Amino acid sequence: MLLLRVKKTFRKLVFPLILTLAVWPVYATETLRLGVSSFAEHNINKSLIDPTIEAIRKAVQPDKLEVECLELGRLQNSLKNGQLDLVLSSAGNYRRFLLEGYGLRDLATMVSNQAPNPNYAEGSVFFVRSDRNDLDSIGALKNKSVSANYPFAFSGWQIAAGELLNRDFDPDHFFSKVDFLGHGASPVIEAVLSGKTDAGVVRACVLENAGLLKSGLVKVLDPKETTDFPCAVSTRLYPNWTLSTTPNTAPEVSRKVTAAVLEIKPLQNNLHWSVATDFTPIDDLFKGLEIGPFEYLRHFSFKRFMEAYWQYLVFAAIFIIGLILHGIRSEYLVNRRTHALTESLKRERKLRAESALVTSRLDKIQKVGLVGQMCSMIAHELKQPLGAAAAYCFALRRRMESGEVS
Repeated sequence: MLLLRVKKTFRKLVFPLILTLAVWPVYATETLRLGVSSFAEHNINKSLIDPTIEAIRKAVQPDKLEVECLELGRLQNSLKNGQLDLVLSSAGNYRRFLLEGYGLRDLATMVSNQAPNPNYAEGSVFFVRSDRNDLDSIGALKNKSVSANYPFAFSGWQIAAGELLNRDFDPDHFFSKVDFLGHGASPVIEAVLSGKTDAGVVRACVLENAGLLKSGLVKVLDPKETTDFPCAVSTRLYPNWTLSTTPNTAPEVSRKVTAAVLEIKPLQNNLHWSVATDFTPIDDLFKGLEIGPFEYLRHFSFKRFMEAYWQYLVFAAIFIIGLILHGIRSEYLVNRRTHALTESLKRERKLRAESALVTSRLDKIQKVGLVGQMCSMIAHELKQPLGAAAAYCFALRRRMESGEVS
């Protein structure tokens, strides 16, 4: 009886557990989503994309891998909605999505014989027809027409616009006309060769791969000297195409993917995956052009104005406060001096009044003295004749008394 109860308990508890463990891998399988930028279809590194997808697919088993080629807008929306786990795009797009807050993290960057250093692998060229002797430099393109891929194409336009900015030109108003002809370099090259536009902008190494420089049909304007880059380039160099992961991806999956792509054997022209270490030039490019994550710089806001010019505002505030304090101090000193002058004027007026009173008294005394002097003089002048007359009268009287005069 006891044995029967044990068997029943085993069936109820252990058998369902075994069944659950047996089917668990089926339910544990997840689907990883890889978004590939549509620009990859026309990129010289395209041959590495299929081996990369196959290596990732093997590395993430038993998980499934779904791959979708997306244009920039759809790629951005998919990242925004959390619908991607891995992204394969230009370093410019990778950095843009990172700065816009989508949380991407680079795993690997492409290198080849044409771009042996992943930090300095992608640039642009300004080119014209070889018979255009009037166009011998980038500066000579001012007020000319130019053709390119898209305004948001990293090596097809943005890097070239950054070079104009570095030369103190305004990329938005440098050319008389800019024709954006879409994917691929062929439409741009055809526009230049046919004379539809004066110049064109394409990714570095495109002209060499098409044999146009060797044939002498076109020429590159202001090619820069580079030590480890075999192609003519008119701009500085930036990191190459980059494989990145999103916050949706498990760390272990990212590790497996990184290891898998780095182990891919080099293809033709030594095309393989490596690791880039410096993406800051891309950040500086976007900030200088005020595009992508720095688009807000093109529009005025009080907060941005304060952030950009707070040093000058502090200096101006200190200067204004200094002027106010100087004005208060000057006003205080002026009032103090005015009060002192007022008191001095009061004392001067008082002294003048006292002086006038003393002068008046002195005049009166002088007048009285003058009258006394005149009286003394008159009395003195009258005393002599009157004294003589009195003497004569006295003598006459005495003679009359003596009878001498009858």
